[in-house]
Amino acid sequence: MKKIVIVDDEISIVIQLKMLLKDYNYDVFATDDSLEALDYIRNNPVDLLLSDIRMPEMNGIQLTEEVLKIDPGIVTILLTAYADVESTIEAMNKGAFKYIVKPYKNEEVIEAIKQALERSSYIRRQSVATTDDIISIDPDTIVGKSSTFLSIIQQLPAIAASDATVLIMGESGVGKELIARRIHNLSNRCDHPFVAVNCGALPENLLESELFGFVKGAFTGAISKKAGLMATAEKGTFFMDEISELSLSLQVKLLRAIQRKEILPLGQTFPQLIDIRLIVATNKYLYEEVKRGRFREDLYYRLNVIPLVIPPLKERKDDIEELVKLFLKRLNMEDMFEMITKEAWDKLLGYKWPGNVRELENIIERLVVVKHGQKIYASDIPIDSESEKDEITKDIEYKKDLLIVSQSSDNSEILEEFNGTLAELESIYIRNVLERVGGNRNKAAKILGINPATLFRKLRE
Repeated sequence: MKKIVIVDDEISIVIQLKMLLKDYNYDVFATDDSLEALDYIRNNPVDLLLSDIRMPEMNGIQLTEEVLKIDPGIVTILLTAYADVESTIEAMNKGAFKYIVKPYKNEEVIEAIKQALERSSYIRRQSVATTDDIISIDPDTIVGKSSTFLSIIQQLPAIAASDATVLIMGESGVGKELIARRIHNLSNRCDHPFVAVNCGALPENLLESELFGFVKGAFTGAISKKAGLMATAEKGTFFMDEISELSLSLQVKLLRAIQRKEILPLGQTFPQLIDIRLIVATNKYLYEEVKRGRFREDLYYRLNVIPLVIPPLKERKDDIEELVKLFLKRLNMEDMFEMITKEAWDKLLGYKWPGNVRELENIIERLVVVKHGQKIYASDIPIDSESEKDEITKDIEYKKDLLIVSQSSDNSEILEEFNGTLAELESIYIRNVLERVGGNRNKAAKILGINPATLFRKLRE
């Protein structure tokens, strides 16, 4: 019997859908709480999620993301009373199978569920490698041919062979989680869970309970024991995205967990041993966060065992064509590749992609929704080339501002008294630039005229 989870903050809809699906002999778990639904899915085999989009605590699109991290075989149908192109694209981007607008007909829901369950069965029939192609980058069928990206992919099998902690750095949208998943799938932990958490997505009090779990009565509302995400990843891989957003108090607890390989659930008096491989990611330069007192130095060195710097899409323009093919294939619209005109390609290749691969994927999905089989011209691509000029202007103005500052009396005195080597002067200049941009490594690299990987290497020298 197929297992379906229903979640909607309108209890009347929950009851109505549960009765409908029971009539069709589906095994149903229904709730009006998205976090309860997520907790249930973590601890039970599920085939399909039927979720509202607009809900407190966690919306349906966010829930879809989290569910796919737990089990890519769970297919999601989203319900909403607010239909628009933007939310349709976002839902598709996050992995939703179908999007149904309220009010709906019962027949429409049942037909969508039948199609979704067929899709779920298909995914589960595939081999591990084929399933991974849907959500990750397989080095055997690699998406991209740029030398910078290939050099990283070629390192992954060796990295996966160890249990050392990996620190993945790169701009938002470059695919840091996909790289983490690839490391997991190549490792001897691949038969165990890959569990991910975004440290910037949850408030501190909730994040602590999500990471370490809690026992019944630990706080108001803790009506039962709950395993933390780190424990859920037992014998597998635990991925922490946006690690720089972790509060200092939680950094202390994470450091203890790494050092002692144990966690202490909230309200529990004795520690719990864990066996996990830790991978973390950030879009910030962590050592600058250490210097500013926002990240613990001891934790930084614990995490920075194997550093990986993922290049932004603007440095791998050769990969854009392959990525477009992949995104169209995932949407079953491969034929649209031939509909892209030369002027459209010129616009795609000339853009700097501040949102990286994620932005490119959103653009392609938007084109599929809006154009759907028609020819695609440059005017159809919703990117603003003027913004590129604005960024260049800002960089020029920033460099002028930086030059003015370097010529101020204080800095002049520093330079006049400086008797060190050229390398030392370069290091001082680089760190001054980083300080001026608030530790943003990518912006600093742009101002310095080098790529982020070079900047990272220079900072380690």
